[in-house]
Amino acid sequence: AERIPELAEPGRHLRQVAGQLEQMQRLDTPVESYEGLVAQLGAGPLGVKASTPLGADLWRPLSQGTLGPVAVREMLAVATLLAGLPRPPSVLQEFAARFVNRYDTRFVPLLSALDEEHGPGFGQSAFREEIPLLDGLPTAPPPGAPPGLDAVEQRLLWRLLEATGRGDREIVLEDGEFGEPRGPLPSSFAVLTTLAAASGHEVDRGHFQLLAPALITPSGASFLGRFGALDGRVEAMLRAHVAAEEERSGELLVDVVELPSGRGANLVFRPPTGAYELVLQGRSGAPSERQIWADELLVGVRDDRFALFCPRLDRWVRPRATNSLNPFSSDAPPLRRFIGHVEQQWRVGRTRLRWGLLSESAPFLPRLTYRRSILQPARWNLRASDLAPLGRLTGAALVEAVGELCAQRQMPRWVSVSENDNTLPIDLQNPLSVEVLAHLLRSGKPAFLEEFLPALLPRPMRGDEGTFVHELLVPFAGPAAAQPGPSTMRPVPSPAATGTVVPGGAPLYAKIHGGTTALEAFLLDELPEVLEAAGVTSWFFVRYEDAQGGHLRLR
Repeated sequence: AERIPELAEPGRHLRQVAGQLEQMQRLDTPVESYEGLVAQLGAGPLGVKASTPLGADLWRPLSQGTLGPVAVREMLAVATLLAGLPRPPSVLQEFAARFVNRYDTRFVPLLSALDEEHGPGFGQSAFREEIPLLDGLPTAPPPGAPPGLDAVEQRLLWRLLEATGRGDREIVLEDGEFGEPRGPLPSSFAVLTTLAAASGHEVDRGHFQLLAPALITPSGASFLGRFGALDGRVEAMLRAHVAAEEERSGELLVDVVELPSGRGANLVFRPPTGAYELVLQGRSGAPSERQIWADELLVGVRDDRFALFCPRLDRWVRPRATNSLNPFSSDAPPLRRFIGHVEQQWRVGRTRLRWGLLSESAPFLPRLTYRRSILQPARWNLRASDLAPLGRLTGAALVEAVGELCAQRQMPRWVSVSENDNTLPIDLQNPLSVEVLAHLLRSGKPAFLEEFLPALLPRPMRGDEGTFVHELLVPFAGPAAAQPGPSTMRPVPSPAATGTVVPGGAPLYAKIHGGTTALEAFLLDELPEVLEAAGVTSWFFVRYEDAQGGHLRLR
């Protein structure tokens, strides 16, 4: 802004607002302060409206924030359990099969491969249209559909039946519950969890529990970008962590630059971690020569994984997101989803141990524990038939009926209702809280409640204001052998015609690949001219789709 005259005034205005935001970084900031800031922005050259979201991060320094070896060993134990679980199928498997059928071992432009008008297309093919006449008829499951419970869910089902028969409200998993570990822990990962203990001293004595621990892979830096912009020490740790990952991988790790829609935009702000950035959406802060664009990348399958190559830099490229944005949301463009899946190819195990298909199959699912970790809280499934009587009640009668339903299911005082990643705590001893729950359940739609562990167990994070609900993000890094890729690429050969067709011989047969729009234009505009010039008088075509995608078969 200082170098561009037209931005001098908006830049001065934003710096003034930024200074005021710095002064507001405390818990007792009144709402009026934020309202005044929005009004100031609206009166400035940017004309910000009150409906525009305004984000403010609160950074509270810790007087002491050290984890002892007992807690770290417990995190490593649960990480080993989760890393040893089989990975769920990836959507890349089906796309990889179509890609290899089309291109074999060649590397092709990334954007062409993802566009179904030119390549196999990433996502649903336009040829797979809904056919109303076939609605309701039994058909085979789509490719890749899960046949049923996987090995992990089958073991959990066995343990659930055992617990139900004994009336247990907790299932304690043992070492080797899901077989032997599949290999060592990755060289880079993180554990995300909440610590339950009466105090820090109790943690050191081993009197603690880890709540809903999650294994974050393929990088231990996946979440650090959220906090690196707030503290220089975290930023330095983030840069060192990514540099070590790059050295071990032998590839060029590049930050993904994106601008998501909706509330995901509040996670965009992050410090740069490497020398290069992959620009998908938005504006990169790196110099132009250190920006990589999607249209200069080649993609191919190498060592059973999709690999990206940048000819300009003569380097293999591996995307890396450090602010934990969700690239798989329904509104994410296909390019962003593909880049996200490419990054996740190096993920190991499962993020969390979940019930999977069993999550809605029983009225009650016991708490799942392993050593000192609570892997899953207890869960109560409420069917539509359970909630149907609530639709006829109002006021105090509705609140009383919900309270009786929760008491019959033997729910604890604190439960939670979740929607996506939003969790609403409910205090069943608070009439106002029960009333909120009653209105949520009154619609009669199936719902589930979980025990709200942060309120049921002690919290060791303390400040002048009291105890804090918290999450711990603990990155781990270890040695690993470098895996450099070759520095030369295989060129993309042009397809050549083979064979000779003589008069009176077999009919000429051709397969013409392309997207729906391109093939329609070819049929209407180009094919008639080609056939007329070749003297063809008898021909026909069919639309077809196989492992190589939609195409025309011309005879």
